[in-house]
Amino acid sequence: MSEKTLADVNHLNRLTDQAENLVLNSIQGEPIIRLGLIATLYFKHGDTAEIKSRVADCFSKFRKEFSPHLNWQFYKTLRKMSGSGFSSCRRKILESSPDQQFMWSISSARLQQVAQYRLFVMNIPRSQSTTDRSCLKMVLPWSILLEPGGPQRYEAWLNYLCNQVHAEHGYGGLSCTLPYD
Repeated sequence: MSEKTLADVNHLNRLTDQAENLVLNSIQGEPIIRLGLIATLYFKHGDTAEIKSRVADCFSKFRKEFSPHLNWQFYKTLRKMSGSGFSSCRRKILESSPDQQFMWSISSARLQQVAQYRLFVMNIPRSQSTTDRSCLKMVLPWSILLEPGGPQRYEAWLNYLCNQVHAEHGYGGLSCTLPYD
């Protein structure tokens, strides 16, 4: 094993030992801070039909890969995840006018809970598109890094999302995650 690989394994082993110390629960016993694997991307042209279509494809792929974990969807209101509800929100995003701002999230948790799986987008309407950027965020459980091929899986998701939305910049990696609210 190379020195770098051994160092990475040692870091992950230490993280595994300490991960529970990074969870903070509310008075009701619900986690409100948890270690997660995140990505936040900023991109232009969130008001265009092309980028909306690409974003919708990201949501479809995320839903397909992580559907056993996805229970909630937010588009104007919070609702339980269902096939017809997902299709309806997807259609509304694709049919929205360039002047309409939207937020869409699919998640493993309600808005006031910390999600282990979440994909979130907020676009910028045409009137703000010259100065502001749209945003796409992904949350995955940090433990994916421990799975065989896990780091490559995360990197593949990063590359896919960046390519889909033509990301200008962003950040990703291990982070404490908070509830949507």
